[in-house]
Amino acid sequence: MIKSRPLLARCFGVFVVAFALRATAAVVLNSHFEPTIGNGFTAIAQNLLAGNGFSMAPGSSVPTVTRAPFYPAFHAIVLDVFGPNLLWQRILEGALDSLTAALVVVLAFMLAAGGLRPATTEARESLGAEETADEGRRGAGRPDSLAFAAVAGLIYALQPFSIYYTVKLGAEAWFTFCLVVVLLAFVRWVQRPAVATAAVAGLTLGVLVLNRSVALGLVPILIVLAWLFTGDSARWVRALGAVAVLASVAVVVVPWLIRNYRVTGGEFVAVQTLTWWNFWFDFDISSTGMGNSVATNYGPAGGHPYRLTAPADVAQEARLFAEARDWAMANPVQAGRKFTRNLVEFWYLTEGTGRSLVALVSNGLQPLVSAVGGWLAWRTGARREVVLVVVVVAYFNLVYAPIFSILRFSLVVLPLLSLLEAVVGVWLWRRFRGGRLLRST
Repeated sequence: MIKSRPLLARCFGVFVVAFALRATAAVVLNSHFEPTIGNGFTAIAQNLLAGNGFSMAPGSSVPTVTRAPFYPAFHAIVLDVFGPNLLWQRILEGALDSLTAALVVVLAFMLAAGGLRPATTEARESLGAEETADEGRRGAGRPDSLAFAAVAGLIYALQPFSIYYTVKLGAEAWFTFCLVVVLLAFVRWVQRPAVATAAVAGLTLGVLVLNRSVALGLVPILIVLAWLFTGDSARWVRALGAVAVLASVAVVVVPWLIRNYRVTGGEFVAVQTLTWWNFWFDFDISSTGMGNSVATNYGPAGGHPYRLTAPADVAQEARLFAEARDWAMANPVQAGRKFTRNLVEFWYLTEGTGRSLVALVSNGLQPLVSAVGGWLAWRTGARREVVLVVVVVAYFNLVYAPIFSILRFSLVVLPLLSLLEAVVGVWLWRRFRGGRLLRST
């Protein structure tokens, strides 16, 4: 448990700043958005409330596997309590994202003060109740840790993309919140290598996966990193921790996998289909419109995946995958051109030229500043921490690049980029004041 009053004060301050911005944006922009949430979330929520089950077809009970269950269920609860006016949901998700900003403060502090290595003293395990001159000499040191944590939280709180997409509504706010909670649990697991802390990390990972299936890849990644970072611990402790993570994830996720297996008629669907092959291969994404680039048309049982039954959706994904694979292998040059065009132009196609320019500038500048921050942190000895951030950011960029373009990193990595940007911010501040950012280990 974190007992540091200065740390809690900084968390509260960051939360207030973040919530003030997001609540204001929610009120100002509410009338500019549609009264429903895209990607079928409102349709699923309304069907859940009407007793039609997890169905995307409006007013019917046709099971779908194109979406993960967490966010539609949350949306259904909000609709049931507050009605169709989405202003309250925008405010609620603004509060949630503000809590994420506060948790970024905690995550930054834990990484700076305790680091990604098993704790050796009770003071480091608890992160301390008081700040003293002789505490935290290793790593960042307690005073530097607090400054770093506050700056990281403020950077996320002021992030315009986070504010905009929280008001726009969608699964991003919940997914980002859950990801930060997962990373907090992971850091705790590394600092206290035990089955109990590993199980908590696994439970949070399971919730993250039920928000979006792309998080499945994080499960083996975090297990491997924990195994490496806790190398000084007994092998059996690390092995039991890995088993506890897998078992905890399974407890949360397997019931949904069983449901998907049942509604698809015996097909395995890893949480959701994502309409992956429908999107990536069957359409030529360009600023001039959409047209088939793979030599195929939807069959009699096919169509847009949102309107398909679960078995037809899975069958169509499998068919498009096979056709896309064969086409790409037979036409490697054309496939390369198509993939490049998809990566570059999707953001333009969906969001418009003006916002594309803003995204290009921001997404060019922010990764650059983050790279400088990673280099500075690496020089001070925070190498495990840099590895964690870089691995997770790279994972999500690789997963999302085919959908959101190579120039627009996923929104969910903004908390991690805030950590690296905070290193630069504190370094600049200390350079002007004649101090040092971090004490070397």
